[in-house]
Amino acid sequence: LGKTIASDQGAIKLQGSRDGKGFQWTEGKQLLFYPSHTENTRAWIQSEFSVDAEGLRQLTLRASKADDYGIYRILLDDVVLRDRYDFYSQNLEITEINLGQYKLQVGAHLIRFECLGKSDSSKGFNLGFDSIRLRERFEVKRTTPTDLY
Repeated sequence: LGKTIASDQGAIKLQGSRDGKGFQWTEGKQLLFYPSHTENTRAWIQSEFSVDAEGLRQLTLRASKADDYGIYRILLDDVVLRDRYDFYSQNLEITEINLGQYKLQVGAHLIRFECLGKSDSSKGFNLGFDSIRLRERFEVKRTTPTDLY
């Protein structure tokens, strides 16, 4: 993630595990967002990142799911990538969420998470993630080699 992180109606914390292993988080830590969510407000967190060269990129969010996590809308540069994604799980688990492929221009981009609520089973509205991965993709359509037919 970029160095510019902002939020509204919530607190941000860098979370590590008690045993230092970090539940397979990158470098043993994740960014944890505690929204002060009520039915009348929409808490959010966002981060800016930069792209050095224009090109097609695969965006993958490496995030946690847990019993006190909420439902979020995910946006990139004000475009909705996921209208509703439920981060609830009965047990803590790490997941990689495919956010799609996008042609990104050189410069700053903003990824934003807007809290929409929580599932009935969840104890809270939290969100935890450790990275957004940008993988360069080829823009040329490839043909299948003849020896694979």
